Amino acid sequence: MGQKHRITKKDAETYTAEVRESIKKVFSSLIDLVDKTPVYLLSNRDSLLKRNQIAAEIKADDRNSVADTAAEVLVGADGIAVIVYYSRIDEYLFNHYLRHEFGHVAFISVCRDLFEKVRRDIALDKDTLIRNGAALWSELVAETFAYRAEHNRFSPYPGYAALQAEKLMDEAVNDDVFMPYPFAFYLAMFFEDPEILYYRDRYPNVAVGANHCDDEIMPIIEKTLNVVVRLLDKDDFWIITEDELKQVGKRVNELWDYCWHKRNVKLLDNLYQLLN
Repeated sequence: MGQKHRITKKDAETYTAEVRESIKKVFSSLIDLVDKTPVYLLSNRDSLLKRNQIAAEIKADDRNSVADTAAEVLVGADGIAVIVYYSRIDEYLFNHYLRHEFGHVAFISVCRDLFEKVRRDIALDKDTLIRNGAALWSELVAETFAYRAEHNRFSPYPGYAALQAEKLMDEAVNDDVFMPYPFAFYLAMFFEDPEILYYRDRYPNVAVGANHCDDEIMPIIEKTLNVVVRLLDKDDFWIITEDELKQVGKRVNELWDYCWHKRNVKLLDNLYQLLN
């Protein structure tokens, strides 16, 4: 897919300004939020120290290491901040990554009480519908936000989107354990990627990206699609109620249960083969 081109901090500053303007043009209700949310551009050098200094300023949690991530949102008692580790990002992807992080900011800022409930459930390791729903919804809403804030988006690699959708679906449901993170990105592609939308228009009866899925899981995936499309079919789609998040959580639980059952059946079958 060609050589990656890393960017300088000066480039990152220019792109960040462009991203802010593009979001404000598409989502006029978020102009104030976009303007007041700080974006910090960090290189790999001293990134952990600088990251934790920013976290301290807004009373967010610090870390012992910086995860292998391109960007993150810090949520503290005194505010929200975006951090972009720009030296880790391909130039072509920088704007999309930053728009994705602003998607997190939009959801968290508007649904802060619900976000804090989810965060408490995670801290207490509680298996709740809102926690499980957020495992899918958080990345889905952010990635959808990134797509919708872009103008004239296209893929420089013909056929890439279809291959990526297949890869994400396989990671999500075909490794015996359901993985919400790749499934969220699959759903965003399914509803927003221009190449996927063109393919769906041309072949309406084809389940894009689900070539390797078992027939038995397809009704669950279809129910999930139906829930998601209702939530995304509004101008302020980043706003979700607790009841709506629970509906997402129910679909996540069904997918987890299906993959868990499939794994156990496979283990029993392997054991049977060994004993016979």
